[in-house]
Amino acid sequence: MSAAMKPKNQWFDKRSGMTLVELLVVAAVLVALLAVSVPVFKPMLESRQTQNAAQVLAAALQQARITAVKEQRTYGLAFIPFETAPATSLQLRLQKENV
Repeated sequence: MSAAMKPKNQWFDKRSGMTLVELLVVAAVLVALLAVSVPVFKPMLESRQTQNAAQVLAAALQQARITAVKEQRTYGLAFIPFETAPATSLQLRLQKENV
């Protein structure tokens, strides 16, 4: 078959696809975008963690209040660090006041 008779839409056309240089440029752009976006998302993540911690604390306080009213005793929360977790992790424990 001569070059003039070959169909124009072939699977293995030399001009189809991307070169290695084009792929490296795309990868470099993606890395640059990621490097710029990570510092932007960090404060949002920390803010969300703070909101979650506040919700957990509010729920624990509500549970202490409900238990105190139901049992007609004084209850409170104890903040106890986990032994195996990071220093910022605490567990909440509902405790009766010894009267």
